[in-house]
Formats: sequence, structure tokens, C-alpha cells
Amino acid sequence: MKILPATPRNRAVSLPELIVIIAVVGLLAAMLIMPAGTDKSKVLRIVCGNQLKSVAFAFRIWAGDNGDRYPMAFYTNAAGGPAFADSSNAFRYFEVISNELSTPVLLVCPKDRARRIATNFTSDFNNQRVSYFVGLQARKSNPNLLLAGDRDLTSGPGPLDGVLTLSTNQSARWLGKLHPEGGNVALTDGSVSQLTSSGLNTAVLHSGVTNWLLFP
Repeated sequence: MKILPATPRNRAVSLPELIVIIAVVGLLAAMLIMPAGTDKSKVLRIVCGNQLKSVAFAFRIWAGDNGDRYPMAFYTNAAGGPAFADSSNAFRYFEVISNELSTPVLLVCPKDRARRIATNFTSDFNNQRVSYFVGLQARKSNPNLLLAGDRDLTSGPGPLDGVLTLSTNQSARWLGKLHPEGGNVALTDGSVSQLTSSGLNTAVLHSGVTNWLLFP
């Protein structure tokens, strides 16, 4: 039997390419199913959620290849904590999964006017190219932990050196600068939900533990 070489015409689609395809299909679907006159901000919130789902999928693929550990648990400092857990390095956890993401386009929410899409994951990639926080405590063993989500979030005092601590007995809320209705959150089980502030607090409560969120 003659084996055909992997040419652009017959090679298989890679997982990173599949992620991009899913994101594009999600965008097109969101545009098609919205009836005429629908608020554009709602469409963009759906697009943002679809992008976040692709990001969560990329994290899970990476973890599957690295002992079921997310980059936040895989890369640690001398004390055993997350290696890049400060305001200047949040983007590095997304840089780690660049092969699985394939494109930096997925990391900027279309409603986030304060962020610009990077042209690559090396010389042009930093915190200003990311719209999402990352959950430093994310573990596959707890599917209810926050993995990533819209950065438009607060719990009162601002993040300390980029890290916002959300415990089960405190309230958090969306600032409403990105999505007036709430925000998008991805859990460690890969699911993504559009949550109000009340829904967000319920999600933190269901996680059962304190969530440490690193913001870009």
C-alpha cells in the first residue's frame, strides 16, 4: 500500500488548529442565531465566551500532556508556589500553552478596548495582549475551581501584585466595563458559563476553597 505524504491537501487537522476552527465556528454561529435588532454587546459576550472555552480547552490539552497538571502547578518557584504569580508575569501562563492555542487572537475579548491582539507569542506578547485572569489554584482534581475568566472582576480592594483572593465567605462582583450583564468564567472541568455577580459568588462557593486569581 502506498502511503501518501502529509501535504497541505491530505494531512490531518492538529488539535491547535481544531481549537481555532471551533472558535471561528462559534463566532459564526453567534452571528447567525442572533435575530435582527439584537444588542451587539450580547453577541460579543457570546464570542468572548467561545474564545474562553477554546482557552480552557487548550489548558486541558496541555495538562493532559503534563501529568494532568496545569501550567500554574507545573511551573513553581523555590517555595513551591506558582512561578509567575505576580502582576508582571500573568501572560506567561498563556504563553506556555501557545502551541495548544495556536493563535493569540483567542486571548483578547472583542469588548476589551484596553487590550490589543498580539501578532505572535514571543516578541509581541505581554499582559496587554490578554483579557483573562488565570486561576492559580486550578487543579483537575477539583472540577469546580476557577480556571480563567474575564479580567473585569473585583472583590473590593484591588488585586495585590496582580493576585485577587476570592474566599467562599466574601462577595465578588463584575465591574461592568466589558459585559454589563456579568462576565464569562471557565472552570477546571473545561465548562464556560456567563455569570452574574450572584452567579459568580455561587460558583466560588461551590468550589469549596479559596480561589487565587492572577490578573494581567
